[in-house]
Amino acid sequence: MESNELLKSFRIERGVTQTDLSDGISTRNTLGSYETKGKSINYQVLRQYLDRLNVSIEEFDYLSSEDLNSNKKNISTTLAKMYYRQDFEGLQQMIRKLEKRYDSTKDFYYFHLLAQYTLALDKEGVMSINQSERSYFSDKIKLYLSKIDTWGQFEAALFINFMYIFETEYVVHMLSYIGQKSPVYSTLYKKYRLLEKMHLNAMYLLYERQEFHLVTVIISSFKTIIDKDDLKSKVIISFFEGVFEEDEPKKNLALKVLRTFDMDAHADYLVTLCG
Repeated sequence: MESNELLKSFRIERGVTQTDLSDGISTRNTLGSYETKGKSINYQVLRQYLDRLNVSIEEFDYLSSEDLNSNKKNISTTLAKMYYRQDFEGLQQMIRKLEKRYDSTKDFYYFHLLAQYTLALDKEGVMSINQSERSYFSDKIKLYLSKIDTWGQFEAALFINFMYIFETEYVVHMLSYIGQKSPVYSTLYKKYRLLEKMHLNAMYLLYERQEFHLVTVIISSFKTIIDKDDLKSKVIISFFEGVFEEDEPKKNLALKVLRTFDMDAHADYLVTLCG
């Protein structure tokens, strides 16, 4: 069911008029136009409608996109399985299908899968893309993100997963921007540990690019928002501090803690990255 139709059904089932639902939130015409024509609506306005109807945003999102999300999830899962099985021929066929699906639907979800696996196959040496094509993916993703004022889980994941193709200036700018809006994101981002993933990925990426002064900036910013129970991030920060302070015991202690708590993959990566 389309989201506007779903909102209307919730309202009618609860015996609430358009006038009562919109009172103090928007004009009745705004609500009426959304219900009948499906015109775009401000996210905060929609949340207030749902709150008045005693419907959670999670429930609304699930019911309004259940069938679509199920199909998308199946495609995403299939692509992941093919990649890890190294079925690169099958992946190339799927990429061609994704191109057609995106062209016909203009649904950015399909474009992000297309970009993700095209870049993955380029990294594997199966496909070859030039800098112009790489820039095309980067620019299109940045344009999509720029149009959305308040990022949800999908947008945050886009930024995290494609960070490695973005320019350093863009990565630093967006982290600063997101940090300024962290209260808006607090509940969703804590649930999926998105701020943690953003900062860790940025630290790794900028260290790899030898932007060491920016790594220290990211660390300082990260320490102001880090969750008190986020052991992994605290230890990784301690490791990087040991690197910059040339403090071998501090580095080794951080690695030991990671391995003690079964985070060997992170310890191994840090050793490979920083030596």
